[in-house]
Amino acid sequence: MQASRKAPVASTPLALLELPRVVTEIALLGASRSILRDCPRGDGHSVIVIPGFLGSDRYNKALCNYLNWLGYNVGGWELAVNLGPRDEIIEGLERRLLTTYQESGRKVTLIGHSLGGVYAREMARQHPDAVRHVISLGSPIAERGDSHKLSSRLFRRLNGPVDFERHRELQAAPPVPTTAVYSRTDGVVHWQNAIQRNGHVRCENVEVYGSHCGLTVNTSVWRLLADRLSQAEENWQPFVAMGLQRWMYPVTRGAL
Repeated sequence: MQASRKAPVASTPLALLELPRVVTEIALLGASRSILRDCPRGDGHSVIVIPGFLGSDRYNKALCNYLNWLGYNVGGWELAVNLGPRDEIIEGLERRLLTTYQESGRKVTLIGHSLGGVYAREMARQHPDAVRHVISLGSPIAERGDSHKLSSRLFRRLNGPVDFERHRELQAAPPVPTTAVYSRTDGVVHWQNAIQRNGHVRCENVEVYGSHCGLTVNTSVWRLLADRLSQAEENWQPFVAMGLQRWMYPVTRGAL
């Protein structure tokens, strides 16, 4: 089945600048230690961080270390490189989620970067009783077609044609608190494809400044994650940037 209309496509100039922008974001992260030290501490619940397309747990190690330092029980997905939504990937992630939930006795927060956010939302849709909160970082959740041409071509080479009917089903928000983080300067996934549309009252979209590949090493994202994870499980509230933090988050709003 063909997509009904062409999706917005990420800018090629922004895509070409992804690598130097990531280097800058890593440098800014190192200079933001005082800001990050002041974030609220965790309650010990489990968090699984899922990498994006062609990413692995190694890429998200710094983020996992920070969230562990805050007091959460954080780990990666433990499935090596993310080559796309293959059966062994989906089944392995499902086992990882359910094992973590059963062993801890508490609901698990899922954080997914790019394609990893699509997986996280699907896990929450299938197992809402095991998931506390889903947070997607630059994930193509509202997409009707291609993201950046090069990444889309590589994805199709590894996984075959996109099933647009199935993707349309995945656009619905999972029945748990859901945060979609996006950047208007994302060089891989156009920001309009990364926002939640037609969601429920526990959905929100939060804009940050940053590249696509650097969303897991972005100071604003780390502060946002610390805030979102610190909420009481039964008292979810939408994110509100306070004081000087407002410049870090241009737009925060519910599902469109």
